[in-house]
Amino acid sequence: MSKDLLVGLLPPLDDGLSGQVEFIEPGTYIFEFPEGITSFSAVAVGGGGGGGGTRTTGSVGSGGGGALCWVAKVDVPTSRKVEVVVGGAGYQGATNGHGGAGGHSSIAIINNDDDNGDVALPAFMVANGGQGGRSNSSGSSTQVAGGTYAIYNISGTTGIDFGGGNGGAGGSQNSPQASSAVLKGGGGGGYSERGGSGNINQTGGSGNLPARAGQGGSGAGGGGVGIRGKGPDGVVTSNIITSSGSVINGTSIHGMGGFSRTATTHVQKNGGVRIIWGPNRAYPETNTQDF
Repeated sequence: MSKDLLVGLLPPLDDGLSGQVEFIEPGTYIFEFPEGITSFSAVAVGGGGGGGGTRTTGSVGSGGGGALCWVAKVDVPTSRKVEVVVGGAGYQGATNGHGGAGGHSSIAIINNDDDNGDVALPAFMVANGGQGGRSNSSGSSTQVAGGTYAIYNISGTTGIDFGGGNGGAGGSQNSPQASSAVLKGGGGGGYSERGGSGNINQTGGSGNLPARAGQGGSGAGGGGVGIRGKGPDGVVTSNIITSSGSVINGTSIHGMGGFSRTATTHVQKNGGVRIIWGPNRAYPETNTQDF
């Protein structure tokens, strides 16, 4: 994976101290904060797991959703640098094959060591990807888990706000189904609740219980989540998402698990990371839009 040094801002507010940067392609990056910035807020979403591959007999499960976690009131380190990792979506299973797990997304503080230069500490926030769907030759398919998230202490920093939601489980079949049966993927984690579980003829809504998509985003399919802040709840009917949940401010969709049986229109999504800074700006929903 590539490492890119990103220095600079999107168009700032008039105060000159507000900005944001987002990372939506899988890889590892180094970001350096502009001078004058003392604290930041961030969100990370893990990649969605790939769905199990097509088979003519047996049972196939869909991928789990990636987790989401957010932090606020984090002090900018003395190095002014953090390491960002964006997890990719798991691969879709080949014919008769299992799907791949989604990658984790994370942020780590970088320390400047006189002897060794810049050294990344262990990540202080991690959003893990969903597991890949299973493709079994007989019997029922196993329901796979969505990703989990974790927030760790940062030395020298107190008073951090944080939250998130685990990814929804992938769909499973209780018994072998016809080759045309397709299971919806697990939903990406929400800003305060887990993603919905996928099931036959039911999309896993992002951010709440299986019957609805709450406090996360909703995509057409696995219930992906947006990284530009918490939006209104989405509503899921039997297999149709009727509102878009947290897909606000023109955000992209992340973390949804892939449908089973080599679906082409509702594929698993990559993770993503976004960092914001400036007065009165914080996840999950305080002035999180682009400036």
